Amino acid sequence: MSPLSLLLGAWLLAAPPPKVAWLPLARQHLVEGRLDRAVKALQGARACWAKQGEACGFAKLDYDALLGAVYFQAGDLPKAAEALSRVLAQDPARPALWLFLAQAHLKAERYAEAAEAFAKGEPAAEGDPVLYGLWARAHLKADAPQRALDVLRRGLDRAPGADLLRREAALLFARLGLARAATAEADALQDSAERRTVLMAVASALHAASDPLAAAEVLTQLLLRAPDDLDAAEQRARLWAVAGEPGVAARLFRALAPRRPALCAAAADQPRLAGDLSQALRDNGKVTDAARRLTQ
Repeated sequence: MSPLSLLLGAWLLAAPPPKVAWLPLARQHLVEGRLDRAVKALQGARACWAKQGEACGFAKLDYDALLGAVYFQAGDLPKAAEALSRVLAQDPARPALWLFLAQAHLKAERYAEAAEAFAKGEPAAEGDPVLYGLWARAHLKADAPQRALDVLRRGLDRAPGADLLRREAALLFARLGLARAATAEADALQDSAERRTVLMAVASALHAASDPLAAAEVLTQLLLRAPDDLDAAEQRARLWAVAGEPGVAARLFRALAPRRPALCAAAADQPRLAGDLSQALRDNGKVTDAARRLTQ
């Protein structure tokens, strides 16, 4: 072995081992979804800090921040909230951590605290519709529907193509009894299947809010785009019946009866309620199920 090789070997043996960048390593593992490795990296960081303190190359506050994120991903919400709150008490200018804390509060059903934390973390939300949806949900659970609506509008301003927020906004408008606004949001959804699902849900919400005529109008809008949607058409007819409009309900049931013979009985029952016995008898004659035929 040459003298140069011997000298190099001696230098390598005498040199201190290279420092491990524990926090960047833990952060990388966390981003990659390797939670077990992130935990081990944080254990290494804690051991290093116990011996060398700041010589390890990171601040204790940064360690606590990453620890809170790891606890959150592991589902340990109390410890996540504790670690994140400790960091934010000393350095509140960390919006991303507020979003972690907000979600921890939300999962722990601390809705008012979650809504407040989402507000402080909004600069880091970057127009993410999921986060705005969670923020609105926190307000809803805290019995603040108007604030939830404001959050959804803010989210739509930042992510105008976000169907997730439009769906939430449509359902919230319906809950508040704002049928026209609910229909407009639902009708703006890009996916036709999603649009139908939301419009049906909006109609159901309006019906539950004791406004069957508004619910029927929502289904009319749906049927303009999908005239062959028999389920929506039948539900619309039933809503008119619930609203105390047997004449309209009978006409709608009668139009559906050729494709849904079981509705002949419903068509016959409505004119009877309206006092039009001759029409009731005509419709009754079309009922094939004797058990469902009106007693004459």
